[in-house]
Amino acid sequence: MTVEDPFSLLTTFERLPPVRKYIIALSGGLDSVALMHSLGQLQNRLPQSLLAVHIHHGLMADADLWTRQCESFCQKLRIPLEIVKVDVDSRGRSLEAAARQVRYAALQKYVQADAALLTAHHQDDQAETILLHLIKGAGSAGLAGMPVSKPFGRGWHFRPLLPVSRKMLREYVKQQKLSFIEDPSNLDTQHERNYLRQQIIPELKSRWPRVVSGMARSAQHQSDNLRLTKDLAELDIKYILEPDGALSIPRLKTLAKQRQKNCLRYWLRYLGGEDVNPTANQLASLMKELINSNWDAEPELLLGEKIIHRYRDRLYQLPKQNIFDNEKEYKWQLNKPLKIPSLGIYLEPWSVLAKYQNLSQKDKLLVRFRRGGEKFYSHKNKQHRPLKKLFQEWGVPSWRRNQIPLLYLGEELLIVWGYVSVSHIDGKRKLSRENHGYE
Repeated sequence: MTVEDPFSLLTTFERLPPVRKYIIALSGGLDSVALMHSLGQLQNRLPQSLLAVHIHHGLMADADLWTRQCESFCQKLRIPLEIVKVDVDSRGRSLEAAARQVRYAALQKYVQADAALLTAHHQDDQAETILLHLIKGAGSAGLAGMPVSKPFGRGWHFRPLLPVSRKMLREYVKQQKLSFIEDPSNLDTQHERNYLRQQIIPELKSRWPRVVSGMARSAQHQSDNLRLTKDLAELDIKYILEPDGALSIPRLKTLAKQRQKNCLRYWLRYLGGEDVNPTANQLASLMKELINSNWDAEPELLLGEKIIHRYRDRLYQLPKQNIFDNEKEYKWQLNKPLKIPSLGIYLEPWSVLAKYQNLSQKDKLLVRFRRGGEKFYSHKNKQHRPLKKLFQEWGVPSWRRNQIPLLYLGEELLIVWGYVSVSHIDGKRKLSRENHGYE
C-alpha cells in the first residue's frame, strides 16, 4: 500500500482480466467518491481510459444537487462523466430492488467487450451480503458472497475494493478532504441491508472486532469450494450431456444424489442461461417430478424464464416464451463451443472433429434450423429422404423438431445434431448412427 495507491488498486487490476476501459459507477456517496478519487490519482499509471457514469433515479428531492456535485467532482479529477436519467417502476417488488435493476441495466449499455464496470463494493458490503444469504439459507454460491470479477454485459464487472474496509475508505475521504453525498435512505432500517449495517454488524464488531475480515475469509473459502464443485460438474456433464444440449436421465442417475444435484445446477446455470439458478426446493421438485417420473409422462417444470421438459429419457431446457426465429443462422468455427442459451443449446467441437478427420479447428460449419423441405441422405435407401419423415421415425417430439441444429458444410446437410450424421465428407456417403441414428 502506498500514498499514491492506498487501496493497492494497481495490484488488484493486474490479477483481473485485461480491458481497455473502466466505467466507474459514481453515486456520489462515500464509497464511490473514494474509488473515483484514488483512480484519479492513478490516471497516468493506468493503461485504461476512465469514464464515470452517474445514474439519476429522481427518487430523492436532492437528486439534481447530487448530479451537480458529481459533475464538479469529475471536472476536478479531469475524468469525463455521463449522466443517465432513469425511471424506476417498483410495482410488485421493493423500491430498492427496482432501482438496482434499472441502474445496472443503464450501466450495462456502457460496458462493451473491451471494458469493465467498476463499483465501490467493499469488505463491509461483503459481510452484509454473506449475512443476508446465511439468514436465507443459501448454499456455497450465496455464502461465497460477491466475486471480485464476473462477466457483465459484453465485458466485465470488477469490485476492486472488496479487500478494503468501510473504515479505511472513511479515513481516506477525511484525509483527502473530499465531500460526498449522505443518502438519507441509508438510515432507514426497514431495508434489510441498512438494518444489518446500523444494528447487527456494529454489535458483532463490539464483541468480535475482526468479524468482517473473518467473514471475508470464509467467503473466499466458499468461493474455492464453488470452483471445485464447478470443476466436478464439468467432468460429469461430459458424460451426461447429449450432443443437442439435453441431459441423459439414465446416465445422470448413475451418479450419487449430491453429484446429480450439482450437475443439474451447472446445466441450468451455465448451459441454459444465467437466469436459471434453482433454489433447494426447486431442485428437489425437479428431481422428484421430472427425473424420477415415468418414462412416458412428459412432465414440465417452470424455473425462472425456462421450462424444464422431460421427453422419454432426456431433460430439455425450453424458453418460457417459446417463440423462435428458425430463419437464424450461425457460423461456427470449430475451435470453440457454440452456445445458444435461448434454446439451451451447447455444441462441442470435439464431437465433430472426432468423427471427421478431414475437418480441423480452422473450419467453419453453418448452423441452421428446420424451415421445411430439408432432406438427408439415407445410406440404407441410397437416396435423400425428407427430414420430416426421419424425425417421425426417430420419435422426435414435435416441439423439438424446429430447434434441432442442422449443420451444413457448404450446402450439404452434414449432421442432424444428436441424431444422425454422414460419416464421411470426401464423397463416400455412409450413414453413422448417433443416439437415435437412422440407417
